[in-house]
Amino acid sequence: MINQKLRVTCSVVHSDSEILSIIRRSGSRVVAIDAPLALPLGRHCLGEHCRGRSHFRACDLVLRKMGIRFFPITLGPMRTLTSRGMRLVKLIRQLHVDVIETYPGAAQDLLGIPRKQYGLEAPRLIEKDGL
Repeated sequence: MINQKLRVTCSVVHSDSEILSIIRRSGSRVVAIDAPLALPLGRHCLGEHCRGRSHFRACDLVLRKMGIRFFPITLGPMRTLTSRGMRLVKLIRQLHVDVIETYPGAAQDLLGIPRKQYGLEAPRLIEKDGL
């Protein structure tokens, strides 16, 4: 959450109800979610029977063209994350809050910040140096 003095508050929450509760209390007008929030054009579900359909959204193709790695939303565990993201979008919009999709890994790649699988020390050093 960011207040009027542009201070940010971060929390770790797990359940959908915890997420919705924080959004309600925050008075936020926009929420960013680190999960796929939509299906590829022409695809109507994440089920196995949709296999012949596209696995990539337009934004995925742009990332791929930029050389940014990501997991397709139709791949194993990404199906669960995508399904949850799509469910949360509907619930959050019912609160009259706009929702945007974010992908911190892409931002890290573009800014030259190592991803967590390469260890947490490098991003911490960047943070300490104020970059």
